[in-house]
Amino acid sequence: MIRPHRLYFFLLKHDLLEPEFGPEPRIRWRPLVGPHPIDARMIRATVIVEGSVRRTIAEMSYQVCGTCRRGMIWKVATEEEWRHQGIAAAMIERGRRQADRYVWRTSEQLPDAVPFWRKVAERTGLGYEPGEECKHMRRVGFINARDRLHLYSGGRD
Repeated sequence: MIRPHRLYFFLLKHDLLEPEFGPEPRIRWRPLVGPHPIDARMIRATVIVEGSVRRTIAEMSYQVCGTCRRGMIWKVATEEEWRHQGIAAAMIERGRRQADRYVWRTSEQLPDAVPFWRKVAERTGLGYEPGEECKHMRRVGFINARDRLHLYSGGRD
């Protein structure tokens, strides 16, 4: 039996996955997941700028641990001109699609981002406070997991 996780990597590595539609028609998601369930995950929001050339306008890096039922967001970044349009909130929602009832934490929050995270926490009721990763995430290590993700995606960004 082929596990869905392994099939996903095969499709990703051979560029057989189409980007998903994002929160508005011109934005596409490119979700990337490492080869192990606890590995780094990433969502990139892209727009077409010329013909079929895509430009990344936002990105979120995170991990999910099914054992501890915890999600950890390491980074959310949106280009200045695309902020305050709901893209970051939509990426967060997309990221927790398969871990909705988990407790979610963030890495250190920049002072400018604190109001954003408060709104997300109030809207979802899922925490989103700065906190530590679980022991399983710590064992895998975010950097190593991110490198594995890059390798399994065929080195594409």
